[in-house]
Amino acid sequence: MKTLKGLIILLLISFSFDSSAQQKSRFIVKLEGFGKKHNLRLTLGEYYMQQNKTGDILYNNEIEITEPLEGRVVKKNGHFSSFWIEPGATEVTIYKKGYPSSTEVPGSESHRLYTTIRYGKDNEEVKALLLKNIDKPVALTTFNKAYRLRDFAIEDLTGIYSAIHPDNRALVPEVRAFINNYGKSEIVEGSKIVDFTATDKDGKSFSTQDYRGKYLILDFSATSCTGCWYAYPHMIEEIKEHENLAVLTFNQDYNIDLWTSIAKRNEISPTWPILWKGNNKEEIFQLYNVNILPKFFLISPEGTILDIWYNPARGRLKSAISKHIK
Repeated sequence: MKTLKGLIILLLISFSFDSSAQQKSRFIVKLEGFGKKHNLRLTLGEYYMQQNKTGDILYNNEIEITEPLEGRVVKKNGHFSSFWIEPGATEVTIYKKGYPSSTEVPGSESHRLYTTIRYGKDNEEVKALLLKNIDKPVALTTFNKAYRLRDFAIEDLTGIYSAIHPDNRALVPEVRAFINNYGKSEIVEGSKIVDFTATDKDGKSFSTQDYRGKYLILDFSATSCTGCWYAYPHMIEEIKEHENLAVLTFNQDYNIDLWTSIAKRNEISPTWPILWKGNNKEEIFQLYNVNILPKFFLISPEGTILDIWYNPARGRLKSAISKHIK
């Protein structure tokens, strides 16, 4: 009987733990100063949320949250404000005044950490905070995005990177790439291409070296980039008209399923490889100075950079082609 009683208590404890683990939290995103029509988009993790299109409450629904999650509120022009919610701290206020650094998440230690690393003015304070929280994903992912804005000396960057446990260095690929590329020249018009190999969604490898003898458009893109999607149909038409012209698209992210879904929905079918993975992907994006998307490079059959542009309009593409391809 005593054993049965103990078993029942154990089952009750287990049930109670499972129930609490499955409890949902109310996730609210409030707006201050944006007016009735705000044209804002909301993401949480890798997902777009079905937000309210008008009013002061952008989102109000229950979600399951067991660990810190990063979200973003994105303006129509692409400028965004990041925030971090965590269990017990899921109410966000986005202020138009001071946007994007004025966002508040009361009670979220993760958001406080993010805000200090991203917007703190004292580099020594930020460095000390990073080293103190060197094992926390929030600190490392923020550091990975904000290190250039902080203007750290290369010695400081190397010191912080060395302090990160090898198992966690995958969270700071941009920092690693910057350290590896330090001292190398960025690619400009007239310079030789830096060759690379990357794979498509099926794991098939493609190398820029294989395109010698043809003109090549290198298209640096991203799934969430509106201009990138605008450019695809133009490039499809242009390569139909020029047999000696090829295209390679290298996507900054890894959202293959979402990219495929968007392409299907918009009936966009590029006839060239869409690349996703490469051993030195971050190094390549930095060497090509890809800070704005999309970014295009027209490369000669000999491997020389002929033209560089950002504008996804067909007129800019045709201008580059007519200038260099006879």
